Amino acid sequence: MKKEEYYVSYVGAMRCPSTGHEPGSLATVDFWADYRLVPGLTEKSPATQILISERLSNHDDSGANMLFVDGHVEWWPAEKVRGH
Repeated sequence: MKKEEYYVSYVGAMRCPSTGHEPGSLATVDFWADYRLVPGLTEKSPATQILISERLSNHDDSGANMLFVDGHVEWWPAEKVRGH
């Protein structure tokens, strides 16, 4: 895949500013990304479905931000993240 074919061309978009991680390359994004896109969503996915989840380690395992299909973000404590 050519670089111009990537939907997100700036790998820093997958890095949480609070972690201090340095952006890698698009080829290795899965190994260092601080956010995870939930696969399999469609235009018909419910607004309450998580679209992107954050790693617990971004905040010393205390919790994580969750981005939902409708665009809102919620802070979830670690217990809720682990139970989901």
